[in-house]
Amino acid sequence: MQISPKGSLDSNSIKTSFWITPGGEVEHGETLHAALLRELREETGILEAKVYEPAVWYGEILLNWKGIPTLFKESFFLLKVDSSEVSTDGFTQNEKELVQDLRWWSLEEIFSSQDIFLPKNLAVLLKPLFDSVPQETLKIDLSNS
Repeated sequence: MQISPKGSLDSNSIKTSFWITPGGEVEHGETLHAALLRELREETGILEAKVYEPAVWYGEILLNWKGIPTLFKESFFLLKVDSSEVSTDGFTQNEKELVQDLRWWSLEEIFSSQDIFLPKNLAVLLKPLFDSVPQETLKIDLSNS
């Protein structure tokens, strides 16, 4: 998802749009797995996915969310989906205002693009996932510098 830099989230030094993976907040009483599938449905329209566990990456970052310092705890999962079709029908009003574009990228496109992707070094992080599914979660740096 391509995000506008003019949202409610202080993304530190990023002054231009940037790309992120689908995801979002885990609601009260919700498991991480259930949140993953809900966010995937809401942000892409994809209803089913094979989820490989454990999470492939995990990181934390303190950001200013709507004027409040907030610790974001991010878990990234490897998924297999049967369709590449995406829909924005499930977007919240905030997502409708922030998301500029929604699309899938090939690894080669990410490597060769001049766009900003978060987490940083996304292509480098993704490359080994094409060879095997990791058995342990890798802690990653979520800062954008």
